[in-house]
Amino acid sequence: MKVSIAISILILSVAAIFGWADHRRLEVVTETHRSLAEEAAALGLSIDPENPEGGVIITKRPRDDKAAKARLVAKDLIAFALEMEAFKESGDQPDAAMQDRITEFMDLMLSMDAEQLKILIAEFRASTELEGDSRTGMIMFSIMTLANDHPEAALALFVESEGLFDNEMMGSHLLSSSLAKWAKTDPEGALEWVRKNGKKYPDLITDEVKAGLVKGAASNGIAMGFDLLGELKLEDPGDAISGLVETVATPAQRTEFLTLYRAYLETAAKGEGAGSWDNALRSLGDGIAKDGFEEGSRWIAESNLSEKEITALAGSIAGS
Repeated sequence: MKVSIAISILILSVAAIFGWADHRRLEVVTETHRSLAEEAAALGLSIDPENPEGGVIITKRPRDDKAAKARLVAKDLIAFALEMEAFKESGDQPDAAMQDRITEFMDLMLSMDAEQLKILIAEFRASTELEGDSRTGMIMFSIMTLANDHPEAALALFVESEGLFDNEMMGSHLLSSSLAKWAKTDPEGALEWVRKNGKKYPDLITDEVKAGLVKGAASNGIAMGFDLLGELKLEDPGDAISGLVETVATPAQRTEFLTLYRAYLETAAKGEGAGSWDNALRSLGDGIAKDGFEEGSRWIAESNLSEKEITALAGSIAGS
């Protein structure tokens, strides 16, 4: 399945607006935008869309019918998707006005809660106007939006939408992002989802997806991350191990990581993870250098490092 013109223009336009280098940067931008919008709403503030430079307007928040609003947004999005299909046929390029409209629709979708997004998806599915790739693209984008704050709900819809994510890039991105976020709050729940669905989606639950799950779980403790690393049996655990290193913030955590990593290498399949050894140790070396000479030297002296470990650490410490 080719990616629909709707989602292609959405993603590429946002990429152009923000100078998107990778999906993480977009996630940071959207999360910042969401946080500021929620803070403003809590204070009863809004920005006049006709005059964004004119400051804020104090408004009373009416008790909107959220379901009705979601259906209205769905109607507008369907009309816009059809307009983009016609735009594609004309061969023209998106102008600034169209990019502004795309951003407005993204703002609307990002402001919706889980129930509203489910209504949005139901409306796209029921539409007699949207067809083929356009319908698929809008549903995919809605599920990916839902995954920002409600990863478990997004994954449930993913399972219900059999065949929708035939595009492996989009499917893997959704699974990676959703499982990583879910693992931060409920690592066992996220792992159970993989246990249950791993054989069903073997081409989508890749090492990259598993690495995101391991890193998300590690936010609850490095030991939790290593537990998942051992169970998930990655073909190449390099990215997962790098993600675990990124969670190390203190000398105590560095010691814990080193202890757990040594144990992991002893019990892992022959050669598994060994190729990541130097990279992992070099990354730890950056933190040692930041500790300063006295603290860093004390940690090295107390860690009973092997010659191989010392050699791997030395390069990054010297470089810092």
